[in-house]
Amino acid sequence: MQRMLIRFQQFMAGRHGLDQLTVALLCVSLFSNLMLGLTRWIWWYPLELAALALAVFRTLSRNHPKRWAENQKFLSLWNPFRQKCRRLWIDLKQKTLSFSASMEDKRTHRHFQCPQCGQKIRVPKGRGKIIITCPRCRHEFQKKT
Repeated sequence: MQRMLIRFQQFMAGRHGLDQLTVALLCVSLFSNLMLGLTRWIWWYPLELAALALAVFRTLSRNHPKRWAENQKFLSLWNPFRQKCRRLWIDLKQKTLSFSASMEDKRTHRHFQCPQCGQKIRVPKGRGKIIITCPRCRHEFQKKT
């Protein structure tokens, strides 16, 4: 086993190896393989083979400057997309947390609107009929909580 590892290391010496573009190509190949298995659409197969062949070619290539330039071009296109996806994910998490907080708030409080100025007012539930004073216009009105 040790000899095989040494031979593989000797074989890979001076070759480009894996980078972000190669990993992305492998992911495209894996996704195409999955879609081919699920849908049985034959047009996934050429995409899978092309992505896999390009990934192997890039891994075994000895032309480092050209592969590095290709990877930099890919990263210049990929990073803005990745940042937008990350921002959307963070926004989605914040909205989910905000929604769960508002659902918790609805269990313990009621929300009313001042009939005079439209200000939203939050009052605790379970107090019966109470007189609510608007903090903005000081209008008093009676509601049941």
